[in-house]
Amino acid sequence: MIYDNLEFVNVRELTECPGRPGLRLDRYPKAVREKILTKGPVSFSNGCEIRFQADAPVVLYLMADRGREGEVAIYRGDYLDYTARLPVGVVTPLVIQPPLMMERVGMDKLPMRRFSNHVCRVLCNAFDSVVHYCGVEAYGSLTPPDPANVPDKTLCCYGSSITHGAWAIGHHNSYVQTCARELGVDVWNLGLSGGCKCEPEVADFLSELPWDYLTMELGVNMRQEFTPETFAQRAGYLVDTVCQKRPKEPKFLITIFPNGIRREDPAITELEARNERAFNQTLRELASQYADKNLTLVEGSSVLTDFTWLATDLLHPSDTGQILMGHTLAGILKQHL
Repeated sequence: MIYDNLEFVNVRELTECPGRPGLRLDRYPKAVREKILTKGPVSFSNGCEIRFQADAPVVLYLMADRGREGEVAIYRGDYLDYTARLPVGVVTPLVIQPPLMMERVGMDKLPMRRFSNHVCRVLCNAFDSVVHYCGVEAYGSLTPPDPANVPDKTLCCYGSSITHGAWAIGHHNSYVQTCARELGVDVWNLGLSGGCKCEPEVADFLSELPWDYLTMELGVNMRQEFTPETFAQRAGYLVDTVCQKRPKEPKFLITIFPNGIRREDPAITELEARNERAFNQTLRELASQYADKNLTLVEGSSVLTDFTWLATDLLHPSDTGQILMGHTLAGILKQHL
């Protein structure tokens, strides 16, 4: 999406919010947001990016709307420039200018990986934060990135809060971002904390997005609320929809990552453990059924291979876990891309 000569990446809509300045960065369009069962996290902005090219300083105005304070990580190409906090309710100016050392050495003389060093990237980095775009001032030329300066392939990731990078100190450490770096591709993160319940509207939406590769991490947030039969119906519709509409693009179905199912109520613990086993078996059967549609099964245990990669809630990976999972998943995906 191009707005004010800026490219908004992993942003489907810029939403006006009455009584609040600026425009909210939304990863899902309104028609889909209204159908998602878990409402709050649908507007979390971590994983959204604002990109541009400029030959002079730029002042970008952002605001964290609610939740905890926001944070952005500013990159020049693949090089981290700095991070900045966004206090809740305060329109914050971010001064972005050519990095001194990179200018001295020469932008085009430095190694490049996914992005040209001429591309400025502002990544929404804090989980549980909603970010508003409130304007830009440029003191020279300001343009969206040249398509030749960004990756030409995009990985789209749908999943739970684990996919969305919950618990990681910064979104740039999430397994999704790490995997994309390793693969040399762009990334859209459509994770939903407490959500990812395979709503049919989400399935239709995912099937229409112009991604090149798709991962689907399913089931962990549905263990208590849905029976195995209902999970099979909802996951089946999602898989069938993306496979029928996008049979040629590589798609990856990820079973539930290893975790410690430990709750005070033994009945709930047993229910979730039983459903987790049934859900994973459903995903294996779906992967086999749609193998001819370029769908590949990835066992969650082959991605999170060390239980100590988890944080103390025994569900979400730590930063170390997220980074190592990203490297591991990239190695698996490379075998099929």
